[in-house]
Amino acid sequence: MKKSAFTGIITPRADRFRPGDFWTGPNGRTYTPRGLRDLPGHVCLTPIGGGPHMLMRRDSVRGFQRKKWGGKA
Repeated sequence: MKKSAFTGIITPRADRFRPGDFWTGPNGRTYTPRGLRDLPGHVCLTPIGGGPHMLMRRDSVRGFQRKKWGGKA
């Protein structure tokens, strides 16, 4: 009997940074987005392993590739 790989969760399009995601930047580093309450529509990309943070618009994903979906809309 063949098992299904369906988990019941549909991964969203990679058209914006979402908290809990993991993204690889154009520089090859992996980042995780964190929301900003003071600046709506923006995220702070925190590099895994330390280093300078990046402030980006939530929909500025050009040059970035999502590696893992965090499951938060």
